[in-house]
Amino acid sequence: MPRNRTRFCVDVRGEPRELFSISEEPCGRLTLVMKSAEHIGHGPELIPTLAHKMSIHTTSNSDTYNLIHLTQTVANGAPVPRHLLTDAIKKKTGFCLTYIRRCTNLEGNRYIPKDASRTSTKIVTVNQYNPDLQMFIHSVLVGSPDMNFNVPRSPSFNWVEYTFAKFKVVILSTSFQGVPSHVTGTFIYPFSVDSQKERFNPDTKAIVDELVKGQSAATCVQEFWYGANCLMEAFTLDRLEEHQVMPPDFKLHLENCLKLFSTAADSYERKLRPALILAYRDRRRWHPILQQALSPPGNSRK
Repeated sequence: MPRNRTRFCVDVRGEPRELFSISEEPCGRLTLVMKSAEHIGHGPELIPTLAHKMSIHTTSNSDTYNLIHLTQTVANGAPVPRHLLTDAIKKKTGFCLTYIRRCTNLEGNRYIPKDASRTSTKIVTVNQYNPDLQMFIHSVLVGSPDMNFNVPRSPSFNWVEYTFAKFKVVILSTSFQGVPSHVTGTFIYPFSVDSQKERFNPDTKAIVDELVKGQSAATCVQEFWYGANCLMEAFTLDRLEEHQVMPPDFKLHLENCLKLFSTAADSYERKLRPALILAYRDRRRWHPILQQALSPPGNSRK
């Protein structure tokens, strides 16, 4: 017998395109299988993607934490595991942000949901977008099934919640206008460990302890916007870096987008807990292309 599977999709020109599916085990554990791109990397360094999934465990040996295990498997190496611990579910402290994803162009047949005609398959549509004009980004949060996620929706932002036996899953999503979808996609993953089982200095322990705490719905939305703008900042920076020769109007458009995304990320960063300031962005902060885009006309940053 096939397990009940829920497929979470985005509407592309009136047709569903799958982001991921979730199956629920009798014990309550969830397995989220991402419909990822066929390859990672770009240019001549393309590597086939074999699997990309996340397990949300009931973790019966802990009264405080749930383990969330993410694994990506590619053709040329061993699986790459990532782990999250959170008290959001058992302590009902809020929600845990598991990842933020800038999606590749989802229009292709690869993303058509399978088994849609089966009675055991449910289709949940989380948003809509036009890949010719927009870049789609989404995030998955996890919390207790008893927690409510109440924040305003808007034309540029949507959220959908789905309740399972032992977990609530919330999908946040947005589309960035004026930046068409691309053949590449990117993830941001938070990282957390149990500070009681590792040796840390006091300052690091405080940061680690903060990372495992659940957050309010409003804070999760701020974290989502921060990460989404970081992803768009990195995307436009990479395009400017790759294409040294491009039409002047297109280059100016990308530079203006880069400035908008970077300024927005800075604004959200100032509001967030220090534990969530992402090293992902720190590597780009002093990139010369970024500094040039942020400089007033006629000036350059050192």
